[in-house]
Amino acid sequence: MKALLTTMLCTVILFSSAATAETPLTGVWQYTKTHLHVPGGGRFGGEEGTYIDVYEEATESKRRTWIFTDAYYSFFFLSSEEPRPLRSESGQGQIGGPTVTDEQKLAEYAAIDVEVGTYAVEDGQLHLTPVMDKIRDREDGRHNRNREFEIVGDMLRITSRPSKSRPELATHEYYKRVE
Repeated sequence: MKALLTTMLCTVILFSSAATAETPLTGVWQYTKTHLHVPGGGRFGGEEGTYIDVYEEATESKRRTWIFTDAYYSFFFLSSEEPRPLRSESGQGQIGGPTVTDEQKLAEYAAIDVEVGTYAVEDGQLHLTPVMDKIRDREDGRHNRNREFEIVGDMLRITSRPSKSRPELATHEYYKRVE
């Protein structure tokens, strides 16, 4: 009985200390750019049958932030071709102030993506488990929420590969540690 209690106590201590240990991702990361490796001939141009590299830099209307604690993550993405409209203090701003139409609400919020959840890291892989997501379908566990990651200095690269059958397709997002 004493051995069983000692084993249980050691297990609890081991797991509680592991759960509070910082990971290399712990901190706040701000988006700097995206590098897409995609087939040519589509919306990005290039020759069909080849792969091309496309780079997109962060702008005022394309901002992203990841926040990682020891066990939790959250992200907030703004991705729009145009800056989101402002409302003035008087209520008579660009989009009409407090009496906002559905179209105006869509213009404000359609470009926003948010998610929170738990995560684990293992061998350069980031395993995300959403708890709450703007796109509710991503919470059901059927979608691949795993990413490759690499940290070099104060830069983080997160790589998504949307197709297991075509691993050469990749989206590399780059972030700078700010805290």
